[in-house]
Amino acid sequence: MNRILLDTNVRVVAWRNPDIQLPEPKNVYKCIDSVTYIEFFQGANTRQSAKAKSFLEDYEHIRLDGFICDKAIDLIEKYSHSEGLRLADALIAATCLTLDLDLLTFNRRHFQKIADLKLI
Repeated sequence: MNRILLDTNVRVVAWRNPDIQLPEPKNVYKCIDSVTYIEFFQGANTRQSAKAKSFLEDYEHIRLDGFICDKAIDLIEKYSHSEGLRLADALIAATCLTLDLDLLTFNRRHFQKIADLKLI
């Protein structure tokens, strides 16, 4: 079974539009990383916090570790000036590369130049 990591923008679209059909492939194990988890909660107001937590419970939460952070540093060094890669996207891409996850995102341009990153 393939594992995919959902970018923050995918979760936000699903949150705001519960009836929308996301382009999530079948037979996959869906997960979010610490960056997406934090960004999602940062965007929720106080009343929405409990609902937001419940909304994210169906996804494995992948925590950042030293390997992911080291990979993010490599990505920042390689892509921050040439492609404008920012910290949150570097951590998301590093998580995917380190753990061999596909990335489902609506912001393909943020990630398309990163070598070996599999985008859905």
